[in-house]
Amino acid sequence: MNLKEKIRAAAGYRSESAHVPLWDATVEVRSLSVADMMAVKQKINENPGGPEGMVAAVIAGCYDPATGERLFGAEDVDRLSAADFTVV
Repeated sequence: MNLKEKIRAAAGYRSESAHVPLWDATVEVRSLSVADMMAVKQKINENPGGPEGMVAAVIAGCYDPATGERLFGAEDVDRLSAADFTVV
């Protein structure tokens, strides 16, 4: 296996479990892909100082540890924007 193949095979994401006491739940938090990070940066640039960037990062990084599916989507933006800051 050459170096490029080795790097491609290793490409993926890092993850860890995080218990959120306010939700009484454990979520999987994953590192963001380049595409996800660019989407977060776009939200930050659209409204500097607003909650959109942080909410986009939560949406992009939180997964259900049982299914591997994202926990949140666009329909959750308003709810997450109003959430306790210690959660997001």
